[in-house]
Amino acid sequence: MTTTIPDTLASDFTSGRTSAVMDFDGMATTKSLKYVHQSNYSYTLPRKLRQAMQNRFLLPVLHSGGGPNFQYRQLKIAIAFAVYTNRTIVLSDFKHHRSRYHIGRVLFEETFNVSIFKQFIPAVSMEGFRERCGSRITTAWTFYHWARYVYKPITKYYQESRDWLRERLNVDIPDIESVTFPKSTPESWRAMEETADESCVVMVSPIGFEKVHLPNEAMISCAIDGHLVRTSFLQKAVVDVLPRMCDGKPILGFHWRNKTGEECHLGRLAGTNDPRCRQLLQMQYRILGSIASHISSIMSQEKTGCIFMASAQEPRENVLNQLTAYNLTSIITIDDVINLHNADIDTFGDDDYFISLIEQEICARSKVFVGFGKSNWSTFVFRERRAFQRGKNYDVVMDFPNIKDIADKFG
Repeated sequence: MTTTIPDTLASDFTSGRTSAVMDFDGMATTKSLKYVHQSNYSYTLPRKLRQAMQNRFLLPVLHSGGGPNFQYRQLKIAIAFAVYTNRTIVLSDFKHHRSRYHIGRVLFEETFNVSIFKQFIPAVSMEGFRERCGSRITTAWTFYHWARYVYKPITKYYQESRDWLRERLNVDIPDIESVTFPKSTPESWRAMEETADESCVVMVSPIGFEKVHLPNEAMISCAIDGHLVRTSFLQKAVVDVLPRMCDGKPILGFHWRNKTGEECHLGRLAGTNDPRCRQLLQMQYRILGSIASHISSIMSQEKTGCIFMASAQEPRENVLNQLTAYNLTSIITIDDVINLHNADIDTFGDDDYFISLIEQEICARSKVFVGFGKSNWSTFVFRERRAFQRGKNYDVVMDFPNIKDIADKFG
């Protein structure tokens, strides 16, 4: 179920109330929507709108109960809301994920290219936010969908973020007990409308706003995807190693994401004889056989020379062995890339957070990409590739016959 942002809350350019209506064609040098997908970074918000955003700020407090790509997904939602409510977006930190170098958080600028991002929307660092908004923020936005379904899980992660902001910046955001949790969608809008004139606002768990329908959201979403790109040093590292991978032949990027299977290798069921694991791993073997058959056909059709397989570390060898058993050879992984000895990649060779970013960059630049549409990791790559029109994409769950029923069981 989706809901629509009210005119009283939306920016002038979305509601059409003034002459500041956003001219999307005028934002580009060509009037073709294809321009957006080419993402040549001259695509920006109108100057009048950017000026209106200068003294209004939106700080996303991300639900960190999932991996980095769950946080990136929420960031994109917050960016869209910043556009539609005339606000500068604050460049939030991300909670580390199995990272050896970052015990607490990873900075935005360590993950994404700030200069390219700012070409789309005004943005400010966490320190800049404190300088402009002070040490105490009193207004927090949340939404009925989130407040209804995930109140208890979010309290822990919100408190972690609150403690981190206080420790790092000496900034206080509202205590979780003082945050209003709407009991209906109209109540959500009323609360946001009543505080629409506040200069500095916290968005609590942006994932709760995901089902809100925003005007021109497909266009804005694509623009966000085209400007939220990885840091220059990561891009340069991948550009360096790509010609040396697979003897320079075209690559098929493949992301394996099996949350339940990973639970048996890495999570709470690891090292146990739980019968669910035996059943799920047998199912995994069956699904990999079907995937291997489809990938083999795609490689022949697209004339790719190798498969680059990205996956979490623990199940990687197991999955690799199973694919090889199905006669799917010429598979390379991040271990092979590390052996190419790029200086930047060597720096983070055993840090899972940055390894994942490198894997994503390789998959984003591969000739063909095969991923799991239910995965935030794969979805980020799907959206990036579509924004840049980089070859064909295949969703294992939706595009491969006879797999959906099995894949749905993997969570």
